[in-house]
Amino acid sequence: MKRSLIIALAFACLLPSLAQGLRAEVGVKAGLSLAKYQWTDPAGGLPWQYLPFATGGLYLEAGRGVLSVQPGLFFTRMGGKYALEGDSLEFRYDYLQLPLLLKMNILPADPVCPFFGLGGYGAYLIKAQGVLVIGGEREVADVTDEYERFDAGLVFSGGFDFHFSGVTLSLECRYTYGLLEALKLPAEGESMKHRAILAFIGLGF
Repeated sequence: MKRSLIIALAFACLLPSLAQGLRAEVGVKAGLSLAKYQWTDPAGGLPWQYLPFATGGLYLEAGRGVLSVQPGLFFTRMGGKYALEGDSLEFRYDYLQLPLLLKMNILPADPVCPFFGLGGYGAYLIKAQGVLVIGGEREVADVTDEYERFDAGLVFSGGFDFHFSGVTLSLECRYTYGLLEALKLPAEGESMKHRAILAFIGLGF
């Protein structure tokens, strides 16, 4: 946990100087994540629902033409939720995620620029919890050791950049598609991979 925070702080301190050296834009994004993992269980399974949570982080964008590259560092929560008649079960997986996007900027010289992007991400699991609520009683269990520390997958993105004098306001939607098995010791025929829809508002300088 401490090592993850140190890495995040180092990245945040490095971004402004790196952006200045590359003549790139640096900024922040914040928004909402809706996560629901893909679960394969030969014995059947629960009808999992989306797990909502706040998400956000820092980004750097180099090359403000038709094509640009956008790496970042984000805190995001993966997992899923099952609820029935007031009772619920949630699995929460907190990650430091490093996405790298190749952006296609449709109208780079205009004040309003639609864009779409494609890339990948790597992520490190900070903490995993199971949260069970039955009859108003809440029980939390640390299940970090049951899951792989590293995750990776694809990122699909689309949205709009609004260019003002020296400032960029962005509205963006992303879909992350995990490719790696999240369980350390899956049973025969069992599999779990992360999926999430994320909506961001960004401000770049």
